Amino acid sequence: MALKLTSYYRGSHVPDLPGNDTFHSTALFHIFEGTPGCNPILLTISEDGVVLAKILAVVQRIVRFVPFYMIRRCVAYGPGEFFCEDNQRENLLNMMLKEISNYAHRLDCFIM
Repeated sequence: MALKLTSYYRGSHVPDLPGNDTFHSTALFHIFEGTPGCNPILLTISEDGVVLAKILAVVQRIVRFVPFYMIRRCVAYGPGEFFCEDNQRENLLNMMLKEISNYAHRLDCFIM
């Protein structure tokens, strides 16, 4: 069957997802969404409507005034959460990291 990669940028669009990892939860997504200077992205991979993996990453804007500089960095706290067999995990992680890299590139991230 075909795998479907879904990206969520707004908390109102995130459905109920399985799992109990705090670092890849919808609650942490909502916290990052409400934090100034943070742009979270939650990625899920599903097959036939069943979620196989999810990962939460956030692009953080860092501003220093003395000396002045502004950079953006993309952070994912861990490899994500998987609900599939071990032999599929590497492929799913590669798909999610590629999408996170594209998202970070669009926002001009300096560090990933």
